[in-house]
Parts: sequence; structure tokens; C-alpha cells
Amino acid sequence: GAFFLKYAENMTKGYFWYYNIESGPIWGASAPLYPLLIAPLLKIGIPPVAAIKIVGISLLNAAGLLGFEYFAENKASYGFIFAVLFAMNSNIVIHSTSGLETPLTMFLICLAVYEIKKYEQMIVTSVERVYSTFKIPFLIGILAINKIDLIPFSMALIIAYCLMVDGFKRKIRCIMVPTAILLSFHSFAWAYFGFPLPNSFLTKALHQNNFNKSISHDWILNDIMSTSPIALFAAVVTIVALLIEFLKIFRNSKRDRRTALVQPIFVRTGLCLSFLCFYFFFGYSAKPPFEPYLWYISPISLAICYLATLFVTSIDFKLQLKAS
Repeated sequence: GAFFLKYAENMTKGYFWYYNIESGPIWGASAPLYPLLIAPLLKIGIPPVAAIKIVGISLLNAAGLLGFEYFAENKASYGFIFAVLFAMNSNIVIHSTSGLETPLTMFLICLAVYEIKKYEQMIVTSVERVYSTFKIPFLIGILAINKIDLIPFSMALIIAYCLMVDGFKRKIRCIMVPTAILLSFHSFAWAYFGFPLPNSFLTKALHQNNFNKSISHDWILNDIMSTSPIALFAAVVTIVALLIEFLKIFRNSKRDRRTALVQPIFVRTGLCLSFLCFYFFFGYSAKPPFEPYLWYISPISLAICYLATLFVTSIDFKLQLKAS
């Protein structure tokens, strides 16, 4: 947290992304947008620790509300289940209130999946499409800038969104807008900082390979099992159900509502969250960091909250079908 506060404090003095003013600009962390939210509060006189707590807690609650709405639009009790899982996940709550970039990451992920699901609902119900073609692709581009390890997830969201929009030109636009945003930022970083990637990425990917790691390959599984084992089980079952639904769509088979395992409105975003959970888990397990950076697990924990809630909604969905 102090790391981001120092950047924010230097911004209030007119030095954009300077860690040590005398050393010039440097891209030290892979979350370039977070200090931009803290700096205005420091500028108006709010104490540093209070400022970073205000930003973190506000974004954490906003993320929780977006997750609640994601499910509650179908049934209020679904949203309540998500809210309970979200609030009880210690990994999310602790790292969202400790000054790290976690709350902004949570907020952007929740906003992206909420907007895509809402757009899909508008298509299904034939409601007038009030969203601009640029709105969701722009949001996906910002998500990709926020964290380098969220670029694969952003690509999954682009694919999910492209499958919903009509017309070749609109699909191309959906791909080009976030791509242009990402390339523009990294080009700016190359010109301004002297390199297109953050120093933290290079340090963790290259330099720390020379050190003996204090953790083993099962560090993520151990943490998840200690915080949310039941939710993890529910999430794994849901991922399997989502993959089965995807195969049905891929094979162009008739989508009989009675044989569906997951409500269709959740399939696209559910698959994206499954992918996020999958590559974060296996990527950081296969190549663990130097020490247990537990805030790396926060996107996995968030995806598990969504997928575990989908598990409950799927059971309720099947029970309703049987009753009818």
C-alpha cells in the first residue's frame, strides 16, 4: 500500500509516475491506474492512509454490489448468496482494504461481466440496445491496462462479446477498440518509462528465478482450501456444467431448456470466469512467485464466488423445471 501511496503523493506534486523524484519516471508496479484514484484525495488534504482506505473500501463495496446485481436481476436470493460468499471471503476483503490494487481489479472484473450479461439480456428480451458499441470494448481495454495478467481474461471477454453482436464491422470494432487501448498505453509506457512492461513484471518473471522460493506449487490450492473449500467444490462442478453447455452450443445441438445444466443467460460470462479461474490457478501454480503474494489469488477467489453462486442457481433452475 505504501508503494502506491508514494506514487500518488508524487503525482500531487506534479510528477506523474515518479517513485523517487530525482530518478525520473519509472513503471514499478503492474497496476498503473490505481494511484490515479488515490492522488485526488491526497490533493484535497485527506491523510494518506485514510485516502487509500476510502478508495479500497469504496471499490470493494461497488464490486460486491455489481456482483449482487449480476445475479439479483434474475432472482434476489441469488444476489444475496453471492453477497454472502463475497463478504465472507477473507482473501478478497483483506487485500482490498490493505492498500493494494486488489479492489480496483475486483471492481473492473465485476463491471465487465455485469455489463456483458446485461447486454445479452437486452438481446434476449428484444429491448432497445441503448449501449454504445464502444462501451464494453472500452471497459475491456481498461481492464487489460490495469493488470498484465488480466490480458488473457480480457481476450476471453472480447470473444464472448463478439459472439453477441451482429455484423462483421461491429465484431471487428469490438476487437480493435480494446486492442488499440492496450497498444496505445504500452507504446506510451515505452516512450515515457523507456520500456513497455513494468519493472515488477520483469523482476518476478526473470530476476526472482535466481532465488530459492519459500513456497511450493500447491500454495494456491492450500490457500483456497483453507478459506473456501465448499465454494471451490461448487465452482469446479459449475465449470464442468458450463463446459458441457458450451459443447452443446459448439455442436449446434438443439438447446432444450429441460436438459440445460446452467441458465443460458449465465453461460458466456460463466465460461469467461471459469477461464480466469483456470489460467490464474495453473499459471501461478506452475510458476509460483518468490513468496506467497496472496493478493494474486484474489481474482480466483472472486471467480469462485461467482461460480459457486451459479452452482446454487443451477440447482434452483433444475428444480423449477421439474416443478413445471
